[in-house]
Amino acid sequence: MSILLKATFVYFGIEVETVLIGFADDEFETKEYVLFQKSYALKTYPF
Repeated sequence: MSILLKATFVYFGIEVETVLIGFADDEFETKEYVLFQKSYALKTYPF
């Protein structure tokens, strides 16, 4: 199975300790999109 998205709009943003990158078929009337989210904060958790 393969899916094709013709992205005419790319979004990049930085929020609190998170990077967002998105690809969409349209900037305002979006019908299809893919959004990637990644935290860049290094935290240590006690186990």
